[in-house]
Amino acid sequence: MAKKKSSSSSPSVAAATTPKIADNSNPDLQDFYGFKALPVVVAKNCRHYIYIKKHEVRTVTTMPTEGNDRSLFVLNLPVDTTDSHLHGLFNEYGQIEHIQYPGQQQQQQQKELADSSSSNKKKKNQRKKNLRREQEEEEKTPVLRRILESGSSAHVVFASQDDLDRVLDMPHQDRKWKAETKQQTLGFKRYVRQYNMARPDHNKLQQQVNAFMLKFTASEYEKEREAQERMNKMDEDGFTVVTRVRKGIASAGATTAAPVEPEKKKVMGDLSDFYRFQTRHKKQNELQQLRERFEQDKQKIALQKQARRFKPY
Repeated sequence: MAKKKSSSSSPSVAAATTPKIADNSNPDLQDFYGFKALPVVVAKNCRHYIYIKKHEVRTVTTMPTEGNDRSLFVLNLPVDTTDSHLHGLFNEYGQIEHIQYPGQQQQQQQKELADSSSSNKKKKNQRKKNLRREQEEEEKTPVLRRILESGSSAHVVFASQDDLDRVLDMPHQDRKWKAETKQQTLGFKRYVRQYNMARPDHNKLQQQVNAFMLKFTASEYEKEREAQERMNKMDEDGFTVVTRVRKGIASAGATTAAPVEPEKKKVMGDLSDFYRFQTRHKKQNELQQLRERFEQDKQKIALQKQARRFKPY
């Protein structure tokens, strides 16, 4: 009887343990308030949970872009998240078409509204040229790595709905948080880079200043030349237009600005009026001389009156 019990109990134990091993080997992601928790190892002994679910359009203003049925809403992203990180996380299960962050959606909406509001084709073409110029300048200038806020979100649009379904059916396992391409370092080096980017190179700055001054000088010379041409010319009614021409504008052909000569120091001359008592004595002497001249003039006038007196006899 003991042998029969042992033989009957062994299959039941085996049947009960086999499915558990199969479930633990490939479990699904845990559900958390409508989201699926995706564990990510961002550092040694540091696990971070990213919450994902299929994007649902509740209102018309919520993400008015194409691919809503293929979009994955990702929440609680790490602050150092880049597109390369998300590609490395999901490319194994589906092909990503593009990624949108909340700030990028607002900028895109503003651009679309600006384009739709402008009815003039010339303004549209000018805006396109400005956008191309800005993109070219951004490609030339170094870009600082973006840092997200804590708990940020993003919309990941996949190439097909099957890719999205495969991502939602990902097995529950820890995944390493790493980028496919080399990224800029964060921490103190990022702040040093930001400090250097905020302060331009002295040689480039000097070139920009020289170019601006040459352009300004040429425009001022052109204004002066036009003003001189308008001088002493009669209009249609026969009146001469009086114009005022500013002098001292450098010629437009000059490649370099004329050097400014430093002011010469005044040579110290006579110091007779240096002290206050000297100026006081000087004023007194001048006043005395005026009085003497006044007396002399009075005597001359008296003599002239006597000489002009009429004497009939």
